[in-house]
Amino acid sequence: MYEKNGDKRIDPYSITKILTCYLILENEDLNKKVKITKDKYLDYTDGSHMMAIKGEQFTVEELLKATLLSSANDAAYFLAVNAAGSEKKFAELMNEQVKEWGCE
Repeated sequence: MYEKNGDKRIDPYSITKILTCYLILENEDLNKKVKITKDKYLDYTDGSHMMAIKGEQFTVEELLKATLLSSANDAAYFLAVNAAGSEKKFAELMNEQVKEWGCE
């Protein structure tokens, strides 16, 4: 079989987005409004983003679609911070969930 960079370590961006969406679907109301509090997409110039602008409002469902369909990093960020209050707290929720599943 063909292999390209088989031993190269890469960040699991898409996997973390799937886990983010899972946790949001389990814990949030899809109709809940999320107000964009800063132009976070500026931090994601190397990845996909929806270019949300400070002050815009989206439903949780709209942000989930942006995360899953267009791989929008900023949409995943806004979902996470809205759900947990900060990136760090959401990361803790993610770690708790995968430990519950038996991941190390």
